[in-house]
Amino acid sequence: MLNILLLNILTAPFIWYCLMSAVFLGLVVSLYQVVCFTVCGIPKVSVKDYIVIDRCSLSYLNSIEKLSCIFCGNFNGIIAYAQEIAARTEQYWCLVKHVGKLTKTCVHYYKFIECDDAESYKNKLVEMRLNFSDNNN
Repeated sequence: MLNILLLNILTAPFIWYCLMSAVFLGLVVSLYQVVCFTVCGIPKVSVKDYIVIDRCSLSYLNSIEKLSCIFCGNFNGIIAYAQEIAARTEQYWCLVKHVGKLTKTCVHYYKFIECDDAESYKNKLVEMRLNFSDNNN
């Protein structure tokens, strides 16, 4: 048990440094979406939909565990928030599917035009570029 505690203490600065980096990322993508999404007419993403801090109120967690839950809620929420901003950006600017098969795609990828369908790209680009109807705006 002592070894685990020591390892947790030794890794804590690196873990919290990641959170500071994620917060900086959140600020940068927030500024990005305020400027670019406003100009392009892309619906904005609400950070409140992604950062959830609720497990830290559980009575059976100790103080360190509650702090860890705050970390995870913030870190994973900011990453999900940034990912949704990136996904909406990709839908607006890059509506063509990749040539190769991807293991992971953005949540809007299913709407993208097949890479060998130039006709659909020309005819549907403007309409599809702003079709965010299935998003949580």
